[in-house]
Amino acid sequence: MEDAPAGHWNHRRRTFAEFDRDQRRREGYDAALWWLAEVDGVWAGAVIAREPSDRAWITWLGVLDAHRDRGIGTQLLRTVFRLLRDRGHHSVGVDTHNSAGALGVYRAAGMSERGIADQWRKIYSQQPL
Repeated sequence: MEDAPAGHWNHRRRTFAEFDRDQRRREGYDAALWWLAEVDGVWAGAVIAREPSDRAWITWLGVLDAHRDRGIGTQLLRTVFRLLRDRGHHSVGVDTHNSAGALGVYRAAGMSERGIADQWRKIYSQQPL
């Protein structure tokens, strides 16, 4: 599943143990909001949602290239949408900045743009400023 989010702006390869440790530290972690999709006995996609105290959030969504355009990402999203709705959430946020066609998946799952936020960063060299 490490290959699925490769188009995301902040993706970096890591082991599952590292990924899992990072996710568990984040506010709103709940293993019940982690879902995997399987096609013919092979992992095809996954979604992870969080629910920090004030909102619901799609933290991670990925579908392997060989399984894209089959509605797998849409179904994964709809699964966590139902869970979050049943927990009282009226909306779900998501980061849309990637090159893997995520906007189409979000729209197919019924999401619509309600606001935009840019994130800026500075990368420091090894030399002092």
